[in-house]
Amino acid sequence: MDKSPVGTPPNQVPPTVVKPTFTPAPPTKTPEPTVAMAVVQSSTADILIPSPTATPKIWDVSFCAEPCNGKNKTYIFPERTTRIYMQWQYENIPPNAHYVRSWSWEGNEWVRYDCNWDGPQTGEDSVILKEPQGLRSGTWEVTIAIEDDLVMRERLFIEGNWDYWAPAGVYYVCHKP
Repeated sequence: MDKSPVGTPPNQVPPTVVKPTFTPAPPTKTPEPTVAMAVVQSSTADILIPSPTATPKIWDVSFCAEPCNGKNKTYIFPERTTRIYMQWQYENIPPNAHYVRSWSWEGNEWVRYDCNWDGPQTGEDSVILKEPQGLRSGTWEVTIAIEDDLVMRERLFIEGNWDYWAPAGVYYVCHKP
């Protein structure tokens, strides 16, 4: 008889745990810009001149129960929340850069947007996380990676004991219509 451990069946997650004392994740530290060297040729010798290469940066991340307006930011939402609005500022995201935004509940991925960046290099972006049945209670984390480098990680908490779980999967677009 096989006595190997049995994993959690697909599309099921462990039961909800008691609400922890919630503290948002500390802001992701933005790396300092890197410096590339450009070679300039002259009649006597090649000269190396530093040329800055900008690093993608994301800041001023807000989660809101309604469209974010600069005054309604929160990290704690009520049980059975059906929409979470997220807004952030960004700069230096190269056109067509590999972009991955992932939403996870207590380590279990719920949705991932895996695409080539289709927005301008600098600006403000906003998205909505939706679940008509209500998002599962507990700690959620959203991450954004550009060219496989993590540039943003934030957490929020949904109160209560709601345990509905129907992962949305993977979308190969940056912004779901």
